[in-house]
Amino acid sequence: MTVEKLLHYGQMLVQEQDNVKRVQLADKYLSDAALGDANQDSIKRGEFYGSKAAQQISVPVPEGCTDPSAANFDPTARSE
Repeated sequence: MTVEKLLHYGQMLVQEQDNVKRVQLADKYLSDAALGDANQDSIKRGEFYGSKAAQQISVPVPEGCTDPSAANFDPTARSE
């Protein structure tokens, strides 16, 4: 095995170790972050991202048919 080949394998090993460190850092960051819980708590308190309020509303689903040849065809309908 040549010195160049050994250096190439060494560089590949260093790159792989860097990738492992990135994944470990991402896992650590994401496991410590409580983004979903924090947002849910903010919604329950009526504040979301600081002083902005968040409200849950009910959006009506358009009734009608998605078949263009049907008598009750509605292009905004999402279900039959």
